[in-house]
Amino acid sequence: MSDAGFGQREFGAVSLSPDGRRAAITIGDGPDAALYLADAGGGPLTMLAKPASWATAWSPDGKWIAGVVLLPNQAYSTPARIAAEPGGTWKPQRAGESNDDIVAQWAPDGRALLVSHRDSQTGRRSVAMLAIDGTPAKASVIVEGAENRLVQLPSLSPDGRWLAYESNETGRAEVYVQSYPSPTARVQVSRDGGSRPMWTKRGDALYFVAGSAIMSNTLTTHPELRAGVPRVMVNDPLLVPGGAANKPFDVAPDGRLLAIKEDASVRSDHIVVVQNWLSDVRARKAEDRK
Repeated sequence: MSDAGFGQREFGAVSLSPDGRRAAITIGDGPDAALYLADAGGGPLTMLAKPASWATAWSPDGKWIAGVVLLPNQAYSTPARIAAEPGGTWKPQRAGESNDDIVAQWAPDGRALLVSHRDSQTGRRSVAMLAIDGTPAKASVIVEGAENRLVQLPSLSPDGRWLAYESNETGRAEVYVQSYPSPTARVQVSRDGGSRPMWTKRGDALYFVAGSAIMSNTLTTHPELRAGVPRVMVNDPLLVPGGAANKPFDVAPDGRLLAIKEDASVRSDHIVVVQNWLSDVRARKAEDRK
């Protein structure tokens, strides 16, 4: 684990570009928070936009960043996108109504945003798609929550065939994967609690948060959908999990982990890079096959 060189600041969320070379980082709190761009290896930060979003997602081509922001002269936050270059402005992507949607991911085909959608009438949290077509639109629910079932924080596999999400249907938050778009197969991925699922770039495993740990679990889809045994990748109580809308870690294409870590001595945060852990996962996976 090494420091990424961004210094000690009040980091709220981090998101890596598809090629892993740039990072979108939220710094600050409340109305003073801003969204910055930086080289993923560290170095100077460039302010991209203010207000900031507490969770961001890059478009597959690396040209856009999506999030949820409170725009000037509006009383509610709304999903929006901004060009991944200084000087741009947020472009709203949702019809003008009060909502509490959380942008989780840009769909692999680049045509929609995957969001945690909150019904303004019932308050139920579901998984939904929000089309990117230049015209603000309503979200289309794809996994519906219920009165006692909160469904949120979705992540679609790189090939677009498998949908991961967090659900509390058992009484606590766990991570599930189901086939997409037709939900013909479904499996529970976490065992003792889990949230914030995130696919590897190869689409053969999921990362998720469980307490103070970041976990990993491999998945196979042939001849049937099956999950392996969850493994602890990093267990550190100073890794900042944040709220449901925050994104405290991301995974680079080479397997390194970029995460926000609290510095308890000065009550601020810094970003660290966890290295050489994907090779350990693959070694264990090979050992399991013997």
